[in-house]
Amino acid sequence: MIKKLLSIRFHDANVLFAGLYSASAVAEKVSAIATEEYLQIRAERADKSAFKAIMAKVAKREPLAGDEL
Repeated sequence: MIKKLLSIRFHDANVLFAGLYSASAVAEKVSAIATEEYLQIRAERADKSAFKAIMAKVAKREPLAGDEL
């Protein structure tokens, strides 16, 4: 009887873990989709000429050690 009870608890724990794992995976996917939508909206508002003007103000120099591509 103890073995059966322990077996049931082990099974329930595995089912619970599988449910939590699935919920976590779904939440991660929803978050990724929301982030993609947010970035798309921001990209649509972008002003390329303003970006180029800002980048033109950045000093032209060699990258610091460790920052090379």
